[in-house]
Amino acid sequence: KKSTEKKATIDTKPVKKKVFLSVSLITLIGLILLMSGFLLGKTNSTPYQEKELEVKKELNTLTEQVNEQNKVETFTRFFLTNYYSGKTDAKTRQAVLKKFVKKETLSDFLSEKSRARSMFPWEVKKKDKQWTIAFIVVLINEKDEQSTKKITFTAEETKEQLVVMERPTEEDFELTN
Repeated sequence: KKSTEKKATIDTKPVKKKVFLSVSLITLIGLILLMSGFLLGKTNSTPYQEKELEVKKELNTLTEQVNEQNKVETFTRFFLTNYYSGKTDAKTRQAVLKKFVKKETLSDFLSEKSRARSMFPWEVKKKDKQWTIAFIVVLINEKDEQSTKKITFTAEETKEQLVVMERPTEEDFELTN
């Protein structure tokens, strides 16, 4: 009996060893596949992550511009109302405009005899800290004649507010179909 029991225990050792080797080999292959999948996923996701960051940055910039645009339009309405006030006295006019205009260019703002009747935003663009602003303004001259002009100017952001950098340019405007 003893010799048969010994034989039975001797025969199971090679089987256990083969099972252990098979399980170890399968585990090793699984780990290799897992690592290669992780590395492959990591290299493929990098361009997408960069694109996602770029899109987020652009979205933040556009959101900021939309939020600031209302302030810019309000500033422009106040500025143009004062610019086209019909006041011809240079001192009075410059005293009113100094709130809006860069000090170095204030003397360039000549008397405007026309008055603004109504105004509509046409184009507002931001590049860095400068805004290019275009409004359509219906003007009434000293003879009560009406004309429509596209008024364009640049304004720069300062700590306190926007500042008009130069005298606005005027061009005739007609809305065409």
